[in-house]
Amino acid sequence: MCERPNVNIQVFPMSGVPVAGSFALLTLPKGDRGAYTEGFSTGSYTEDRTEVLQFQRVYDLLQQDALSVRASLELMRAIAKEHDD
Repeated sequence: MCERPNVNIQVFPMSGVPVAGSFALLTLPKGDRGAYTEGFSTGSYTEDRTEVLQFQRVYDLLQQDALSVRASLELMRAIAKEHDD
């Protein structure tokens, strides 16, 4: 998966600030942006510009604290090697 040119995987450290649930930022073919959030028993989609920008800010902060793409790949390979028995 990480060999694909349109996929970047970054590992978030266990010491990072936890985020409840998950979200995805989407850019649609015509350029419209949306955000999909998912919790334990619910999911929600919005194209409201203010809400999408809030999720973008959260994403940007999380990405700043994550390992780089290269460091994440090295970590994943090291862990895979440890468990490759």
